[in-house]
Amino acid sequence: MADATTCDPAIDKLLSKPEVASVLVVGVHTGKEAQRFIDAGKQVTGLDLLPPYRNGYTHIRSRFEDADIPQFDCAISSHVLEHMENVGIALRRFQQVIKPGWWLGLVVPGYSQDEFFVGHYTLWN
Repeated sequence: MADATTCDPAIDKLLSKPEVASVLVVGVHTGKEAQRFIDAGKQVTGLDLLPPYRNGYTHIRSRFEDADIPQFDCAISSHVLEHMENVGIALRRFQQVIKPGWWLGLVVPGYSQDEFFVGHYTLWN
């Protein structure tokens, strides 16, 4: 199995659905989450501001809000939503790129009110 990630429960759930064929990984980072789907034979598109770290998937280097991308069976994003200036716009964008009735897996870090990190626009708990 690929390196463990905080997305593993969401990925396990999505991989249990045989009808999931196409996956969008927003904030592909090092590609650990994407690799799980690649290993399962899924069509993977990764989106990130950084260049790709791994092979085996289509990489789009863009802001999520600006990317011209088709619809997918599901999308997953780990520790990215807190970096987006407008969460409402981001969630509407997820709704546009996921086929109706399909799945979105989101992981956000949990913080207390006393914590703040540079580059984070929102805090989640």
